[in-house]
Amino acid sequence: MPNTPAQQPGQPGTEPAAVARLRACTSALARDARSGDWTPTPLERRIAGLLGTAAAGTGLPTAPQVRAALWEGHAVFLQDNGGRLAALLAALLTVLDELGAGGAGGVGAVGVGAGGAGEAGGTARVAAYGAVVDACAFVAATAEDHAAC
Repeated sequence: MPNTPAQQPGQPGTEPAAVARLRACTSALARDARSGDWTPTPLERRIAGLLGTAAAGTGLPTAPQVRAALWEGHAVFLQDNGGRLAALLAALLTVLDELGAGGAGGVGAVGVGAGGAGEAGGTARVAAYGAVVDACAFVAATAEDHAAC
């Protein structure tokens, strides 16, 4: 993925588990979409479009916006097409919550270099931000109208 910061091979645990889960979910779903093994259903396209529209003002979604998108689909969304897009959004929500991106400004307002334990905390935030951007780009491409997320 283009926004993935360089990882040091052979060093497990270089990023938080939630970020690694989001990155893996995005990568697997994008790979399957490119190969034709996964095609979004009309419901998944609609949910992705709603999230893109909600995030249009700031460029990236807030945790409440992702929660609302998940809620919009109800139980059907969790089961539709294997629930893979719902799982991606759930992973995204976990990372947004960990970043403290619940406010109106979302991830951008939090700042990728702020907080954490010194340089390691800043690096983790940059990795998390990259994973959020990649997930958002995939969700936007899934939307019916390809609205920017």
